[in-house]
Amino acid sequence: MSKVRLDKFLADANFGTRSHVKTLIKHGFIKVNSEVIKNPSFSFDPLKEKVFYNDQLISYEEEAVFLINKPKDYICSNIDELYPSILNLLPSELFKKLKIVGRLDVDTTGTLLITTNGKLVNYFTHPKNSINKTYFVKVNHKITPAMVEAVKRPIDIGKGEFSLPCELEIISDDSAKITLSEGKYHEIKRIFHAFNLEVLELDRLNIDKYSYTNYNLKQGEYYKFNEEELNDILSLIGG
Repeated sequence: MSKVRLDKFLADANFGTRSHVKTLIKHGFIKVNSEVIKNPSFSFDPLKEKVFYNDQLISYEEEAVFLINKPKDYICSNIDELYPSILNLLPSELFKKLKIVGRLDVDTTGTLLITTNGKLVNYFTHPKNSINKTYFVKVNHKITPAMVEAVKRPIDIGKGEFSLPCELEIISDDSAKITLSEGKYHEIKRIFHAFNLEVLELDRLNIDKYSYTNYNLKQGEYYKFNEEELNDILSLIGG
């Protein structure tokens, strides 16, 4: 575990904003081990050292990121509804802390990130960051080369909405890979519907560089990021 700043540690532990926890530190309310620390930028290893607020131990909860190969008939929700929550496939002790990065439809499979870090969720889902996502698609009729060129421009997908330009790579007559950087409701299905094609299978291969294929995950299997991978992905948000 790398060292963290004391003010960041307290903010992540829900003691308030960075400015609020800096005030707590500067007024001598915080100890690391037995020493009062008044420097908000003080760095320490939370796995090896203990932090106290008014002599009460602040428990350290390690951040976690999971990559799961989502199977069909699971929903990207924190609660069970008509279908079970995807969180049921992850460690039960983390259930209340986990946040799902975006959504996959109940009948869509593939790469899904799940984390304890809300800022990471915001990073991957905010449109301004233009995170590429690639899907394998199988449809009911032939995909034409003309469609490959057409999706490079905005497509009218109905309800007054247009897709952003995306990339389409034909694999066979009725299957392809499509890469896009946004996630409107049922967007891929609506893009193909604009060409009178029905999506029969949809599998997300990757989110940015993260893919279930990197870990040979079967549907329903997950992988917990190790320390190096965790630090790498958290660096995207300055963590």
